[in-house]
Amino acid sequence: MPQNILITGASRGLGAALASASAEPGTRLILWARDRTALEKVEALCTEKGAEVDLVCADLRDTAAAISRLKALDAAHPLDAIYINAGLFDGAREPGGMERIAAELAIIEVNLSASIALIHAAATCMRGRRKGRIIVISSLAAHYPLADAAAYSASKAGLSAYAGALREKLAADNVLVTDVRPGHIMSDMTRAQKGDLPGLMSAQKAAEIILKGVRQNRSQIAFPLVLVILTRLANLLPWRLRAFLGRSQRFTIRRD
Repeated sequence: MPQNILITGASRGLGAALASASAEPGTRLILWARDRTALEKVEALCTEKGAEVDLVCADLRDTAAAISRLKALDAAHPLDAIYINAGLFDGAREPGGMERIAAELAIIEVNLSASIALIHAAATCMRGRRKGRIIVISSLAAHYPLADAAAYSASKAGLSAYAGALREKLAADNVLVTDVRPGHIMSDMTRAQKGDLPGLMSAQKAAEIILKGVRQNRSQIAFPLVLVILTRLANLLPWRLRAFLGRSQRFTIRRD
């Protein structure tokens, strides 16, 4: 059955892997990112697999323009699914240091505010035809905040909360909302981190896990299992003990 799928942050990392894994004859992929050169490389991979591909080079932070663009795309090719994947990551630049406030505010703007704007627009379109799927790429940091990436953790916690609330609201309209909470995935983000990255996996493997869960109509997809269990158990501990046990997982971000 033909499908129209929009993926934000599709130029690299998990977004590119999701695009490649979703590409097949009969599928139209709408790939959204700021870097046209990188997007065109992903486009070539996807068209080789038989998918039709449209590119959108735009900054999600211009929310009014992004909403207008999404509505126009949906009018031309009604969306069956949208992956809200675009995001920023930053953290402390030195042990014990504070994050840069400009970086923190940018993270909240992209990861939370701009994402909510696009989700809301997509949900409105999908409700009208009582069909659709919204897949929100959050993080295990949504329920296990990272001391060295406070703004990132806050943005993902907010995004997961929004996804959970919207799932209940849209259920009667046959619009499904999936909250995806991955651990560490190989990307520009993880390459910038100096520290241990337990459970690190390739973007391709992560995309396979996500697509399998989406096909199973799961409301939440969290992985890898070991980290899911450990983070949930850690949240049962007093915070001082949790911080003591997690001290080996602290990290810094390499300077630009």
